[in-house]
Amino acid sequence: MRTWTERVIEEAYLFNPAFGATLIAETVSDFRDKGKRPFPFAVAFLVLPIVLHENTRKALPKSTLTALLPWAQDHRESLVGFAERVRQLQEITRESILFGLQTAILAVEDDGSLAVGSKRKGVTLKRTPLFTDEVNECVERCRFLGRWFAASGPAANIFATWGVAP
Repeated sequence: MRTWTERVIEEAYLFNPAFGATLIAETVSDFRDKGKRPFPFAVAFLVLPIVLHENTRKALPKSTLTALLPWAQDHRESLVGFAERVRQLQEITRESILFGLQTAILAVEDDGSLAVGSKRKGVTLKRTPLFTDEVNECVERCRFLGRWFAASGPAANIFATWGVAP
């Protein structure tokens, strides 16, 4: 992991661990609300590669009525290079999760699943007036991902559909 002083400024902004932790927490929150079950820790490593990649983010369906597997079959271009993106963002995701745990935005349950932490505050316009439209879109798409993944069955199904393994 490169230190902050060694990072390109754009990379530091985009891959800010506070932003990453916020996006992951939004996904975890909606997953747990909709699915009424634990959020698999490994699934967190899919969130940033999906949402921070503009073409993939924009290709996501608008509603959870579109199931994950049929969507993936119709949007194979979104899966091209996805495994490599997951690998490239693995350290950033790990750093985001660690930041989230240290600041109690995220928590790890006894079963190893992720939960929202005691200090997490939801992203609202009142709390985040400086968020750009693109950042707000990322947040909204993370919420969608949480609900969509909750409706997609076990983590193994999610990973298989995206063509990656934990």
